[in-house]
Amino acid sequence: MSKIGAVVWITGLPGSGKTTFMESLKVELLNNSIRNICLDGDRIRDILGLTNSFYSKQERMELGFRYSKLCKYLSDQNHVVLIATVALFHEIQNWNRENLINYHEVFINVPFSEILERDQKRLYSKFQSKQIINVVGLDIEFEAPINPDYIVCSDYASTNKIIDLIVNSLRSKINV
Repeated sequence: MSKIGAVVWITGLPGSGKTTFMESLKVELLNNSIRNICLDGDRIRDILGLTNSFYSKQERMELGFRYSKLCKYLSDQNHVVLIATVALFHEIQNWNRENLINYHEVFINVPFSEILERDQKRLYSKFQSKQIINVVGLDIEFEAPINPDYIVCSDYASTNKIIDLIVNSLRSKINV
């Protein structure tokens, strides 16, 4: 375990590849002897029984702050925390920057056309057929990070470069 905690907050639109990026980062951190805790927003919703709620803008904001406070709790105990969540609100991003030690903000910035094409969870097609509402990027405006530490595009080379930068940054800031 590290002697100083850190939080890598991975954000982007639904279906942009946040969890995939987190899993790749997790492996590379472990390859560099940096143990970490991974939190996936969808998985936390499932664990807490919130799969049919907390989708309005206000509820998403509340849940985002809960995620932030959980990350703080864990990083204050010297854990390296990776979290993949939409939480695209400036208030949350600002709170994180002010309150989380060794905070790294990663914005997965994939073209919306590519996200629509992927539509792995069928969120966008369900929205278009009026089966669901409260989809960030459609009827809930998303607030892209103003000054993220890292921006990941959809290409493989960019992703690997960002992962290397994060690993090197964490190695320089924490004692493993």
